[in-house]
Amino acid sequence: MDTPLSAFATYKAMKPAAATHISKKKKRKLKKKYEESEAVNGDSFAENGVSESGELIGLSNGEGPSNTDGKIKKRKKKLKNKSNKKLKFQNDLPAVGEEASMNGNAKIKLKKKIHNDELESENDENDDDVEAVDSNDDFEIVPVAFDNAKLQTTKDKKKQKMKSKKADFTHDSTKSGEDVVNWMISPLSIEDFMSKTWEKEPVFVCRKTPDYYSALLSTPQIDEMLRNNSIIFGKNLDVTSYTNGERETHNSVGRALPHVVWDFYENKCSIRLLNPQTYCKNLHTVNAMMQEYFGCFVGANAYLTPPDSQGFAPHFDDIEAFILQIEGQKKWKVYKPRLPAEELPRFSSRNLTEEELDEPVMEVTLKAGDMLYFPRGYIHQGCTDPDYHSLHVTISVYQRNSFADLLEKALPVALHSAIKSDIELRKGLPLNMINQFGFAQSGETSDEKRQLIEHVKSLLHRVVDYIDLDSAVDSVATSFMHDALPPVLTLEELSCTVDSGLRMTHEGHVINRVQLDPSSSIKFIRRHCCRLVQEESEPDEETGLRELEARLYYTLENSLEYHGNDPQFLVVPDSLVGCVISLIKSYPKFVKIEDLGHSNEDEILQLLTDFWEHGLLLTEEPLVPIEEPTE
Repeated sequence: MDTPLSAFATYKAMKPAAATHISKKKKRKLKKKYEESEAVNGDSFAENGVSESGELIGLSNGEGPSNTDGKIKKRKKKLKNKSNKKLKFQNDLPAVGEEASMNGNAKIKLKKKIHNDELESENDENDDDVEAVDSNDDFEIVPVAFDNAKLQTTKDKKKQKMKSKKADFTHDSTKSGEDVVNWMISPLSIEDFMSKTWEKEPVFVCRKTPDYYSALLSTPQIDEMLRNNSIIFGKNLDVTSYTNGERETHNSVGRALPHVVWDFYENKCSIRLLNPQTYCKNLHTVNAMMQEYFGCFVGANAYLTPPDSQGFAPHFDDIEAFILQIEGQKKWKVYKPRLPAEELPRFSSRNLTEEELDEPVMEVTLKAGDMLYFPRGYIHQGCTDPDYHSLHVTISVYQRNSFADLLEKALPVALHSAIKSDIELRKGLPLNMINQFGFAQSGETSDEKRQLIEHVKSLLHRVVDYIDLDSAVDSVATSFMHDALPPVLTLEELSCTVDSGLRMTHEGHVINRVQLDPSSSIKFIRRHCCRLVQEESEPDEETGLRELEARLYYTLENSLEYHGNDPQFLVVPDSLVGCVISLIKSYPKFVKIEDLGHSNEDEILQLLTDFWEHGLLLTEEPLVPIEEPTE
């Protein structure tokens, strides 16, 4: 992958093994290191995998949580005595993505990457448990270190370099998002995944690469997050437990102080972070890039579970869930939807009991580096062994993003338009209708009743003709603009945005004044960073009338907390709508401002400068600062 947008990860081509000699001593040393890594990872899946026909083979290992009733009672007593704060114990519904354990019918093994090519070749002969991967094996994921201090010290150097060398930002952000999804599900190909697995069945990817997702989050990071931020119980963090078939929430009031949270954890309570991307830049980056591929909000929850415990009751969620195991390990049980009405549900379930469940279709143990995906509607539950804690992140996608949601927006508008245009919809109801229809009359039939049913159906067909999908999709996309996380830009990109503009220096001096001109080549920073729609304006102060106006909604000023800010938009004058549409359609290519085809140069520059100042535009190369006149 040679796109410059690799803010989260970069791909490195795997080269053929070099025919160089390696000493026996070095071989033994490397082999020992490899065997120690294997001992840490373990392998309990030797009898499972992918059949020759490509069918997924189910797994059957793992048991449910042990009975800890006595421990829970002892813990409750201890917590009540220790604090004067009143703890809240309640049975509540699982939140979006809550413990969204991903389900899978089989495991797909990822070939272990060994830095020494010769050692890899030597061990491949004896490693019968590791399967060769497909075309995805041509690439190796290399997570960026995200050393903020280092980035800060090199920022000026990189910006200076960019000024002397034209940047290549001709990539499409949706392709960069696809690269991240490819990395997350590798060695599955994204084409096969979306056509054969997505919304259809669970899948489990087993890797012997414990640090595969380690750049996303860690337990020390969570501790630092608690100490350096005002993390609030119920808003940013939940404390939960599930014992003897009972799910409880143990949230205190106010800030989740580290010693309080870790005391809960020591007493076998699970910790759920509701919006870890707010405090973890790497997760924010991953989610923001995935949004470009999926075209909808991508959220994340993190779950830290102590050994020998379970935090949540069996349930199903209303999201497509990707569970990424980061530390430790966790056993999962996955069950098919119980009823057709629960397949791809639009809302999450209540807490379910063991008696309501059939036999699981999958029982797997996720170890660090593994991934589990399951569609919305699949019931799941997870627990830890006595010897292991668990930290995983659940990436959630496609909440309220169905055809039903689209039609909920399209049909009311279509009905409104049809009523204005079709007199048949405005005619009065039959006089005797209320005596023929209703709960009391539901079992009765008559010719008059059948005729009215057919007439109502014919009216609905007439309404369908008024559906405006352009308007309905605009409505869905506008909601996405409000839901979405703001994008994350690379340092090179920032040097070609308003971020490279005015700076305050010592003694109150302002430097780096830059501005767009007709020859500037520009494009939007991301394909899905904004949406041009037509909506009614605010009422006129004198007449109270509303007029249609073009609005450009955008995501740049969104909060990292879901709906933390109001929707943001800029009004586009009618005379400039065509220019903005041209700019949208030109993406991902750059276009010169003078080529947008507007006769009034000052007017188009004023609008695009407004876009620029709000961070929406990227120039093909850094703008050269204007020299201030000297007195």
